[in-house]
Amino acid sequence: MWENTADISVEFLYVLLFFSVTILDARPIFGFATQAIDKDFKQFFIIYVGLAIANSLFTLIRAFTFAYGGIEAARKLHKSLFNSLVKCSISFFDITPSGRILNRFSSDTWSVDDSLPFMMNILLANVFSLLGTLILSCYGLPKFLIILVPLAIFYYFIQV
Repeated sequence: MWENTADISVEFLYVLLFFSVTILDARPIFGFATQAIDKDFKQFFIIYVGLAIANSLFTLIRAFTFAYGGIEAARKLHKSLFNSLVKCSISFFDITPSGRILNRFSSDTWSVDDSLPFMMNILLANVFSLLGTLILSCYGLPKFLIILVPLAIFYYFIQV
């Protein structure tokens, strides 16, 4: 299953690279700009395409990492639940209905399989997006730090 996704992603990157090169080669045909401006355009466009490809690769790596992490977490949880269940006394099985035991296995495994990796993926994407925005804002507007530092301290004391 994952091999097909990787093949599709690699093919997508090849198509993206092909269209990028095609756009760079097609600019003189349409008569855009002068040669000096065209040189600047090519430089910035290559940087932009490089950033887009790097973003796609890191997103792909993040998705595969979370999928693998979710599978490993579910495997460890299931193994731990099963070992605990095997160590139970017979009186536990006399008192507890088998449906309740099965329901506990499926609900815990479902939460680790489905919702936990998805939420962690969203959390990390938002945290790094926020950090990138703050870093670029502080780089572009250094006076932004004058406001950001007191706000961060104020936010910290509100949370505590």
